[in-house]
Amino acid sequence: MAVTHTGGLNTLMFKSLLGKMVTIARAHQDATALKDVLAALASSPCRAALYTDFDLNPFIKKNDADGLAIAGMPVIEIELKVQHLLEFLAFNLGENYLAMFSRDERLSMARVIVEKSVPWRLAEDVMARFIGRDFEFFMPAKLNLAELTTHTPPLEKDLLAISRDYGRMLVMMRQRIVLEDPKAYDAEPDYSQMGSQPFFELMRQKHKRMVVRGMHDLMLETTKTYAERVGYANLNNACQAAIDRLPKERIPLPKYIPDYIDSWQKKSPPADRRASLAIEEIFGAAAEGA
Repeated sequence: MAVTHTGGLNTLMFKSLLGKMVTIARAHQDATALKDVLAALASSPCRAALYTDFDLNPFIKKNDADGLAIAGMPVIEIELKVQHLLEFLAFNLGENYLAMFSRDERLSMARVIVEKSVPWRLAEDVMARFIGRDFEFFMPAKLNLAELTTHTPPLEKDLLAISRDYGRMLVMMRQRIVLEDPKAYDAEPDYSQMGSQPFFELMRQKHKRMVVRGMHDLMLETTKTYAERVGYANLNNACQAAIDRLPKERIPLPKYIPDYIDSWQKKSPPADRRASLAIEEIFGAAAEGA
């Protein structure tokens, strides 16, 4: 399960703030500004927030010709609400939750987490202050190395760390989309059903994965091109290796609880537990006063 504070708002707030810092550094008159920011980002304990992407495309997709033909748009401007926060949190609970609980169950859990963490009005106010650009994909939207022509080149070791860590996050995101709906991943679209709601839902889920895979491809290609331009051989080789293994790369899934831990075997199956009870078991009694 992802570490969440203030009902997941902390991750979105850090993502917005760090993204703005990168954008400001790119536009700064000091040619070394971006180099310094990326050096700090490469080892920052907050970097996972920036690397955790929140694709807004599924929220605007419509069951029409454009919705079926266009997998995703680069910039989405919508009014963000607490429901978007719940969707973000339900998706990022972790692989075990995606595999064991339905979407409705995970959304119920997300609601309980938010309600126990912050006043609902605070969550509404924070979400209302975000804009779509806060949740652009980190690379190559917020940080497009192909556009760095007058900047002092960031250190190769920093770009290696950033591209490695961010790449892992994109692999994990793509894998979670599959776990979210394995049937949609395996299904072949029946285009004779085009226009129906089931066909639209299937294509929307497939487009979610296509967008993430496309952005990962583009991130690696632009980073590799930049590495070739500035003479970073190690970065170039790392990008090529990542490109080669990308189609089959996986993040190891959490292992089952060993049989010898028998206390877990006495618990009722997840499907038989109410979401609130599951939350209490996960967080303990301390959650009651949070």
